[in-house]
Amino acid sequence: MRRGAPRRRGGPRSRRRSPRRRAGCRASDRPAAPRAGRRRRSSAGLASHRYLLVVNAINTRVVYEAIRTRCADYAAWAADRTNERAIIAVQGPSAAPIVEALTGTGLTRLRYYTAALLDIDGRPAVVARTGYTGEDGFELLVHAEDAVRTWEAALVAGRRHGLTPTGLACRDTLRIEAGMPLYGAEIGRDVTPFYAGLGRVVSFVKPGDFVGRAALAEAHKSGVTRRLVGLVASGQRIPRAGQQVVTLTDDGHGADPVGLITSGAPSPTFKRPIAMASIRAGTGDSIRLAVQVRGTTEPVEIVPLPFYRRPR
Repeated sequence: MRRGAPRRRGGPRSRRRSPRRRAGCRASDRPAAPRAGRRRRSSAGLASHRYLLVVNAINTRVVYEAIRTRCADYAAWAADRTNERAIIAVQGPSAAPIVEALTGTGLTRLRYYTAALLDIDGRPAVVARTGYTGEDGFELLVHAEDAVRTWEAALVAGRRHGLTPTGLACRDTLRIEAGMPLYGAEIGRDVTPFYAGLGRVVSFVKPGDFVGRAALAEAHKSGVTRRLVGLVASGQRIPRAGQQVVTLTDDGHGADPVGLITSGAPSPTFKRPIAMASIRAGTGDSIRLAVQVRGTTEPVEIVPLPFYRRPR
């Protein structure tokens, strides 16, 4: 197997790093929680009675209304601070030294998916070891008025590490390579975690109730009717969201529809088009498949997700 190719079932994982998997810097605005009075503080420097929600931008209003409605019966309240805050994401193998230079703080003990309240250029920022690229990285949550100075400071700190400003298209390519689902693509209000391969995040043994528990328990009991898979194209045509996945006949024609592409992109790591698709659960990995791409039938192969996993 060519080194760097997406792994087949039973084959080795690729450890080749994409030429784009250097440090990248991306800015976006996301919602954040309001300030609160002085109480016992959490590891992120936030009071223990406060919660900070960072949600997909297209889903902000839905999430805010759901939280606000559920606060009505409790001594709690919610506020949408989207326009008051910004996020700058520093991602890639050199992210740690760049953010350490920005904050003047060692970040070795800041674990993945944890956060700390630090200073950047004399201004407060929540620094989280998170991101959606499949690489190590940090998201810097700052007040909107501090976004430009933080962005400029990040570029200066990252200059010697090859830090490059990038946009959402680059982020999307990397998150597809890492097999990370996106709201509005692989996940949504009509998709259960089990369909999207996220059943591991649902626990039915935890005490108490949670929103949707009964519906999820029923869905889990009934079993899935579709599943999320990775696809690699044989040619250079790129599968795109919404295109149909079909079985492939011996003479190379598309036959029965089995699912839809949820995300697709050219892969800079593997030099081939890749995609994620929601297909019928009974579709075996050995079945020959194709994607209907702009009137043509593009053969594809099912491969395990993620396509890429960064070296640890």
